[in-house]
Amino acid sequence: VEGGVYVSVSIPSLPVGTVGGGTGVETQHECLAMLGVAGGGDPPGANAKAFGEIVAAAVLAGELSLLGALAAQHLARAHQNLGRG
Repeated sequence: VEGGVYVSVSIPSLPVGTVGGGTGVETQHECLAMLGVAGGGDPPGANAKAFGEIVAAAVLAGELSLLGALAAQHLARAHQNLGRG
């Protein structure tokens, strides 16, 4: 990216589903519906792909948060304050 920073995350295998299994349980279905990915989608599989992208975005956000905490030494300080290192 010109003049910026590019970050990405690689997830070699991310099995997700939006149809069948536990997706029929009321709370799980409600969560998928809130994300707009309940059911198979059109074309079939589109909702599972979108759900995988949402999960990957959350993973990337977590990684960036961790890197920020490490760079600012917040993580080390928290461990010292809590007696874990």
